[in-house]
Amino acid sequence: MVNVFTWDDYFQPNIVDAFQKATGITINISTHGSNGVAASKLRAAGGKGFDLIFP
Repeated sequence: MVNVFTWDDYFQPNIVDAFQKATGITINISTHGSNGVAASKLRAAGGKGFDLIFP
């Protein structure tokens, strides 16, 4: 599983589905709508829990 933290609507569902089908790797997407929200979520998680972050 790859945990991704990204902007709202950054990944189209068809891209995620195609990746998962091609690789067998599940993508868990968490989203944010602003830099402030992203920073707050990262601080609350102690900077942990995500493999890939799109700030």
